[in-house]
Amino acid sequence: MLNLRNRMKVYLFLLEVESMENKEFTYEFKLLDEGIKLFEEQEYEKSYQYFSEIVKLKNGFNRDLNIRLQTSYFLGLSALKLQYLEVSKECLITLKHDVKPLVNNEKVLQNISDLEVELVKNLLQEGIENGIKGNHEEALKCFDTILELDKNNIEAVYNKGIACYHLKKYKVTKECFIKIYKETNSKIYLLNMGLMFHDMNEDDKAFECLERVTGDIPLTFAKAELLSDLKVPQAKKMSNECFEQITQKKIRENNKYDYMYKCLANLLKEDRDFKQACSIYWKSIKNRDCLKKKKNEESFSYYNSFSPFLYNFLYNLSSVQEKEEIEVFHYTDINALKSILENKKLWVTRADFLNDLTETKYICDIVNSICEEEFAGIKNIKYGLNLFYENKQCDNYMENVDIKKYIENNRTKNKKEIYILSTTQHEDSLPMWLNYSNCDGYNIKINHAKYEKYLKSNGILNLHGEVVYVSCNDKKSSDKREKIINFIKGVYLSGKENNITPIDIEFSIISNLTILALFIKHPGFEYEKEYRFAFFSNYWNGEMGQVYNVLSQIKKFRTKNNKLIPYIEIPINKESIEQITMSPTCNELNEIGLKEFLESIEFNVYDIEKSHIPYRKI
Repeated sequence: MLNLRNRMKVYLFLLEVESMENKEFTYEFKLLDEGIKLFEEQEYEKSYQYFSEIVKLKNGFNRDLNIRLQTSYFLGLSALKLQYLEVSKECLITLKHDVKPLVNNEKVLQNISDLEVELVKNLLQEGIENGIKGNHEEALKCFDTILELDKNNIEAVYNKGIACYHLKKYKVTKECFIKIYKETNSKIYLLNMGLMFHDMNEDDKAFECLERVTGDIPLTFAKAELLSDLKVPQAKKMSNECFEQITQKKIRENNKYDYMYKCLANLLKEDRDFKQACSIYWKSIKNRDCLKKKKNEESFSYYNSFSPFLYNFLYNLSSVQEKEEIEVFHYTDINALKSILENKKLWVTRADFLNDLTETKYICDIVNSICEEEFAGIKNIKYGLNLFYENKQCDNYMENVDIKKYIENNRTKNKKEIYILSTTQHEDSLPMWLNYSNCDGYNIKINHAKYEKYLKSNGILNLHGEVVYVSCNDKKSSDKREKIINFIKGVYLSGKENNITPIDIEFSIISNLTILALFIKHPGFEYEKEYRFAFFSNYWNGEMGQVYNVLSQIKKFRTKNNKLIPYIEIPINKESIEQITMSPTCNELNEIGLKEFLESIEFNVYDIEKSHIPYRKI
């Protein structure tokens, strides 16, 4: 904002335009003087009223250039401070079209130009904020206002295209993006335009945009992922070439996220290289900033957002891994459903407030059982990580390590970082209806692939997978228990192969198990057939190059069973919601009300179903 602390200096500076005050308009100049004083005292509402009064008088404003210039200028500034952006725009138009052609003073012209820059900056910010909140109509108004002032403002054109995309005004979106495509080399713009074109089934145009994207490791990774989704013959080949490029690129100094993308690229390319992925993972562990200063205090969510061991475990164990599109269902009551559809946000509950008393703790019992069975009788290693060392000997620090204690400490320390969205693969399940809606609610069918893509495009990455139900000593779970044993051994052996110190191996095993705990539950919950999304704080947004902090969202509380439950809201797009099913006890009125509500909020869900379970409350 302009520096206007010296009121008299600015006032006299503006009077240099044409001539001295016209005595015919003494009252207007008095109002003007008082208004400027109030503006300098930051009394913006009062100053706005004074300048507005001058405009209403018309006589002086229309006939005297000094009055018109100063009133328009300070009214525009006051309106800007009060976020009356439409008024500020009108003032700027007056200055540019009515006053500017008659003024030769360079300082005055510069002030008018500065006002325009500040107005555009505020309009752009307001438009983007409205877009983030889902108020795309309001966002569009802001971007259109900017383009009235400057039709070639690239940022406004780009954001207008995105707003129109969300409003399904695809023709305008294409016009905006084609204009940008011709006039900019911004790699982020090109990448996101590729994403939008892909979502509009314009894969050829998406491919043209992505062909021009070059850059650092995160940008190349985002390009490769998007290319892999395009239905263009050469896209898959180019995607694999991008993954290969990433594996060859040099990691930039002090850029820990390059490790993540190089690791994932080795897992996603055609000739998958798990061994190399592990090598990169261990390099990131060795290079963590606080290794020697703070033991076990790094953010575990970062190091395990790309752990090749977790990646293998979750996606190889899952029974849904081979399905092209996973269908998941979120059961809820009418109040939550109304909020989700109205605000396009899901309620995501903090992990320690879910219905499983052993949530995230149960894996401690599993590890306890495994250690007792597999390594019974070995001195000083009950729960100890040194149980995997060939000579069964380690320094005193390692001998005293207790896996169960460390997992519990890590879980307790980080529990406020974790929020869970619980879904199920059961489309119509009586236990689910009874547990999550008292058999008087609804479930939402979510297209997993579309939703995951939407989250990524908004910078919200998460770890997701099928929950695994394991018993501590049931032989039926022996294959799953064996996989957990191999998981721990795999981390250890890989660390040893890469010459990793015992303390670093310990750090990795503990942090990996802490995350794995989110997907291991007691077999008593097996009927839920849960598929969950885990959200952590400070997850990296590779496509946009910024961090989306889940905990920066406003923590809210809902009531349930006489308790206050903490949760946050994570956005969901309309396209990801494919069906709504009503519970067994819902009737014709439920369906009529739901359809009218969806129509009122312009939320098109083409498939509304009724549960086929013949249940009634008695």
